[in-house]
Amino acid sequence: MAKKQSKREVYRKYHSPQANSSANSAARSNRNKARRILGLKVGDGMEVHHKDGNPMNNSRSNLQAVKKGTHRAKTRGTYRKH
Repeated sequence: MAKKQSKREVYRKYHSPQANSSANSAARSNRNKARRILGLKVGDGMEVHHKDGNPMNNSRSNLQAVKKGTHRAKTRGTYRKH
């Protein structure tokens, strides 16, 4: 089980000079693009699930809007379809 990050560690992760590197900027841009494709708004409690597991594949058929908790379970492999 991964160690829980402190608030300070999380802040540093997103606000350090490295967080604004071109690689992180591209990843953030890609996440925002996926949200726009699905019409999701910030703070709506929904996340984008990439069905094929490739976060760079933003084709509409590969994207699924899911609740945050459901998405976390899916990405950890504990999700069960009913």
